[in-house]
Amino acid sequence: MRKSSMDSKQPIVSFLSNSIRFLNSTNIFISLAAVSLALATQVQLGMKPEVHPYLFIIFYATLLEYNSQRLIAIVRNSGNSRGSTYPWARQYRWLLFAVFLLSIVLFIGAILLAKREILMVLAPVALITFLYSLPGLSGQTNIFRLRELPFLKIFLVAAIWSIVTVLFPVIYSGNIRFSLMWMMLAERFLFIFAIAIHFDIRDMKVDSMTKLKTIPLFLGEINALALAKVSLLLFFGISVFHVLYRDMVFVLPALIASVILVVSVINKKETMASARYYGLLDGTMLIQGLLICLCYYLNSLIA
Repeated sequence: MRKSSMDSKQPIVSFLSNSIRFLNSTNIFISLAAVSLALATQVQLGMKPEVHPYLFIIFYATLLEYNSQRLIAIVRNSGNSRGSTYPWARQYRWLLFAVFLLSIVLFIGAILLAKREILMVLAPVALITFLYSLPGLSGQTNIFRLRELPFLKIFLVAAIWSIVTVLFPVIYSGNIRFSLMWMMLAERFLFIFAIAIHFDIRDMKVDSMTKLKTIPLFLGEINALALAKVSLLLFFGISVFHVLYRDMVFVLPALIASVILVVSVINKKETMASARYYGLLDGTMLIQGLLICLCYYLNSLIA
């Protein structure tokens, strides 16, 4: 009987496992995380979390950027050292390419529906992202790529994520308070930085081979991990001040849970070599946004 029960659960487990791998390998998961953080920004602005055209821009832009990098890695056969999702992506590259092409079409459609102010912010961000993501070509030494600037990689990633997930909702709201905006940008930057530095640690071997100077290579792995925790602590401190200043104490449980979750993940050093570890790190962004939205709705029911 026990064996029969286990056999009946096997297809469900297999389906869930394959679904998670698909979402992660096609970068749909990380794109949903970006949208989740933008929804969290809506709540922090005092708005109800709602679907707006810029959320689709964020989703498809993230999908395009991450999938373009993955496709480039597959074409150049450089994905072996970047995690276990690349073998899946190479095997199903036709599916990844289909998702990429569909993302282009839907991204253009989202742009046509967006406010002009959103597009004015998107244009320079898109240019910076392009200059960062531009692949190196054999025999070409005169192509300027932002990723080659020492130590810029992680700051650029954290800045772009912060700008997109904070400024887009701020601009759409039409209620721009610069002191609040900078506070939220700082919060988001510190949170993304604390997570992104672990991906730089993962890439230390590859970055060392390509002579790309990063913070983990400069400080060492232990000090880089300590810096991530300091960044997370600063994020929490500014966030607490923010919610108290804005009288949004209902958001506090979500922030506390989010920080505890990140700390619990980054303390699992024994799993740092697995793709699951980095999937969990990406998941902390998704969960933070969902928790903040959940706290909003719970507070609305109580109030």
